[in-house]
Amino acid sequence: MGDFKKDFASHINVIGTNPYLFIGSGLSRRYLNMPTWLNLLKDFSEKLLLQKGFGYYDSKSEGNLPELASLMASEFHETWWTAPAFSDSRKEYEDKRIGSQEIPFKIELSKFVSNHKDFQENYSEEIELLKEVVIDGIITTNWDTFLEATFPDYKTYIGQEQLLFSENISIGEIYKIHGCVTSPESLIVSSNDYANFKKRNAYLAAKLLTIFVEHPVIFLGYSISDPNILELLFSLKDCLAAHNIEKLKDRLIFVEWSAEQSEPIMIDGTLSLSDGKILPIKHIKINSFIPLFDVLANLKQRLPIKILRRFKDAVYEFVKTNEPTNKIYIGDLTNIDENGNDIEFVVGVGVANSIAKQGLLGICIDDVVEDVLFDNKHIPAKEFITDAIPKLLKKRIRIPLYKYYRAEHLLTNDGKLIRKGSAVINNYFKDKSQKSFYPTAKAYAKKENQIRNKYETLAELIVDNDEIHCFYYIPLLEQEKININELQQFLMQCFRNGYIKNSYFKQLVCYYDYLKFGLE
Repeated sequence: MGDFKKDFASHINVIGTNPYLFIGSGLSRRYLNMPTWLNLLKDFSEKLLLQKGFGYYDSKSEGNLPELASLMASEFHETWWTAPAFSDSRKEYEDKRIGSQEIPFKIELSKFVSNHKDFQENYSEEIELLKEVVIDGIITTNWDTFLEATFPDYKTYIGQEQLLFSENISIGEIYKIHGCVTSPESLIVSSNDYANFKKRNAYLAAKLLTIFVEHPVIFLGYSISDPNILELLFSLKDCLAAHNIEKLKDRLIFVEWSAEQSEPIMIDGTLSLSDGKILPIKHIKINSFIPLFDVLANLKQRLPIKILRRFKDAVYEFVKTNEPTNKIYIGDLTNIDENGNDIEFVVGVGVANSIAKQGLLGICIDDVVEDVLFDNKHIPAKEFITDAIPKLLKKRIRIPLYKYYRAEHLLTNDGKLIRKGSAVINNYFKDKSQKSFYPTAKAYAKKENQIRNKYETLAELIVDNDEIHCFYYIPLLEQEKININELQQFLMQCFRNGYIKNSYFKQLVCYYDYLKFGLE
């Protein structure tokens, strides 16, 4: 498994953009216990009060499921309009135009599918991990609302119509190309539906072309021979020049679930299209989606998906209309409205680095102490390490640095530098231990045994002493007696009480920084 996760992560990172998921009915069967399409129609037929049994319509369709749905819909049309059992549905839609005899069938089918909405508890770990994946969007042929519930910050486009004629921005969006139960008329289910869908396949492929060319596309919940996918890829191929088809090789990733697959693997594979052409793909075989989702959950995403959407939408509007909006500035990311409604962005070209460096060089020790305790200054670790820390250390002041070096993965588990830096940096991290934070006043440092024998917990020490003596005594306690959250709360209160200029307070903040971020 270790090799798979490493290989898969490397493969995604080489492409350089976050993936799209292309999700099929296999995931709904797995997570919502949805039946297969045939069994769904069979179970659903029992609700429709049809004159003949399901076997009659099944045999008449000769194995063609869209035709089976069409036969059932045609038979059900009269029943829906007359049977008392469907009076509530008729009342619900009495103010809406029913423009096709198949619509009543789709209305009841949507209600039937909507009843399958409870997540399967035996897959709860997979589902929770799926919620954390870092992706740019989702394409799906599923009708249910599992994906909307799993990715509530995403915007949903239902059916070909919405997708083809919308100004979608390809970030944080769900494209439900076969419709959704929330809009029954959008469902692609009958022979007529599939015929009309196929007519527009080329337009759909053209609309999705940028996604397929720029992103890895991971197919989940489909058979590798699924005709709907093969038709779409065939249309997609026709949008590309022959020499560009090879570029899709690394971007098309088919995930095949198999209970017999002991360890996940990723191999080169191919798809055979209807014209006899071969499309190169990556083929993953897996018996659990956990390793796959684990890799996707650890991809880098700089901003929350809602904020990325609002930012890209604002820039898109500016490019389209040449009129800047008044919503382009990001300030404090921790205090934003959870829906992103109050976000404003500012976009500057060619000035960001100089602004950032000027701001970083103006940071003082008080700012760093506050940021380590409250995590509220949003100091960019990489730039801070490069541009500001050398200057601050030259002043020989007490300053907490472990938070920033840990954020940049520059420390070992015991707080040592992974790579040596300048002499002043090396000296800061050299041979750090608990005794490095003992009070310099020898009279207090000698009280180590007395403090350790007297107090069993940090809380006892804090209650028994004033703040100043706590600054001296806390570093003398055994590390295992120090609850890091209690220490943080104590230091935050001392900061609010104005102890920021006290050198022993700063020394204790440095010890807190060492315990929390230096040691793992």
